[in-house]
Amino acid sequence: MSNPNKLVTQVSNTDAKFIGAKLSSQVSMSRHESEGGKPSLSRTKDGKLVLPDDEYLKLKQKRSNSKSRSSSARRTNDPNEDIISHKSHHNYQKDPRAKYYFDVDDYFSKDHENNLIIHLNIQENHYYITREQLLALPESLLLCLFPNGVFSNRNGDVIQTLTEKDEVYIYNFSNKSFEYIMDTYTEAAYDLENYSMQKLYDTYGDPKKKNGESSGGFFSHFSSNSSSSLSSKQTEINLLNENPAIIVLREDLDYYVVETNIKVNPNNHEIWDILKRSCKLSVGAYLQNDLDIYDGLYCSNKVSSSSDPTKLGSAEQHLMDMLISSGLKKGSTWGQRSQDPDKTVISSLTLIRLYNASTKEYREKVAKNFAAFASSNIDNKLLTKTQSHNVLTPTSSRKSRWAKLSAVTSGSKSRSRTPNTEDSINGPSLAGKCLYDFEPKPELNSKLLLFWKKPARKCWWGQVEMRVPIELPFHVELQKDPADDSLTIVKVLSGGYSKIEIPVRVHIRHVWTLEASIVGA
Repeated sequence: MSNPNKLVTQVSNTDAKFIGAKLSSQVSMSRHESEGGKPSLSRTKDGKLVLPDDEYLKLKQKRSNSKSRSSSARRTNDPNEDIISHKSHHNYQKDPRAKYYFDVDDYFSKDHENNLIIHLNIQENHYYITREQLLALPESLLLCLFPNGVFSNRNGDVIQTLTEKDEVYIYNFSNKSFEYIMDTYTEAAYDLENYSMQKLYDTYGDPKKKNGESSGGFFSHFSSNSSSSLSSKQTEINLLNENPAIIVLREDLDYYVVETNIKVNPNNHEIWDILKRSCKLSVGAYLQNDLDIYDGLYCSNKVSSSSDPTKLGSAEQHLMDMLISSGLKKGSTWGQRSQDPDKTVISSLTLIRLYNASTKEYREKVAKNFAAFASSNIDNKLLTKTQSHNVLTPTSSRKSRWAKLSAVTSGSKSRSRTPNTEDSINGPSLAGKCLYDFEPKPELNSKLLLFWKKPARKCWWGQVEMRVPIELPFHVELQKDPADDSLTIVKVLSGGYSKIEIPVRVHIRHVWTLEASIVGA
């Protein structure tokens, strides 16, 4: 029996590293190269290089056509013209049937010559993304979208040089999963652009300045090699803590159904085919509805054959602990889970946004604690000022002229040293505070960096026995053997439907792919 995942598993780890480079090269060629490249030259009798007659006529006609098209585009707005034009925003017409994952106005306001717009067709659902958005996805997700590392059209032909007119057709991938991926990474990219760590430091205080650490400068060039190696490691840890980080967990599940304790007498291949297909569909629906992520670890043959089936092995437990520390708690479910319509394959995907300083939850906690601290600081200063005005002083009749003068002088000095309540937020009362004083720095597992740009795979087998309900498009007459409780279909009647339960044994192959992705790194 052929492996349903052959298209995915045939790409080795070495070849997979070049997938991003292949896709990048397909969309990085210039316009002149995409239109056919330079024409070939021929040499005359006197040794001069000239264009052949046919090439010269083609080039001349091509230039005249381009001039006529550009002039007609200025006069009329022809709907048959190219939908996308880099030169003018007004020539661009959005596709009403498609979903865009970038701001069109912002795209044309920036330098976009090397950031091509890519049209994707996934199960007849149309999407538009940019080249930068596509290549920002991690390797494990690119491998799902493009198993062979190339773009293909509707007919399955490889697109040698991608242009804005091409429609990239993606096979065997759920459009819901693609939307789930793009929504997650679009939100992460937005947080990185609009809520950078530098902005948080400018608002709430920089921890480096509080600790007296140097931010670099001229004398940083004289540091030793050992400190530079430590700084590179620390830089990676800082990226994990400060940039949006996403853990990608993907599962490819193959299941093989074996019917047990059922017979067809007399033997009929057509009835067996319908019976087997109905069993596979029923088992697939059951597995697809099992959304718990960690159920797959407990159904391993290694775990089920042990003395305690509820206890995981050391490798499985280590993997589970690492995922739990990343935010994937017990009882967590898959973000997307879909059944292949043509194979006994179920693909699952979950994207875990690590809780660090770039998340919305962390920013809200900092803002809440900062507001509470500033409010209490203002109240304390108002109370101090009120108490200073209520202090009793001796009567002026018992003071001499010089005593009165000294009292007025000292009172003016004390009032000048009292700060205003309006500047209490940025006043000296908050000096020495930093971002992590209002909310502690989130603790992350640094071992996740081992999976950054290095996807890891884990494969194991499991077995489940169950009784599945099926529906047959004909009436059947069953006979049960009391010795072993086996069922035998002894008669088939045309017309109607039959609902029966079939005992089956299901062999399940799990393949997990784990990768850490840091946006903007």
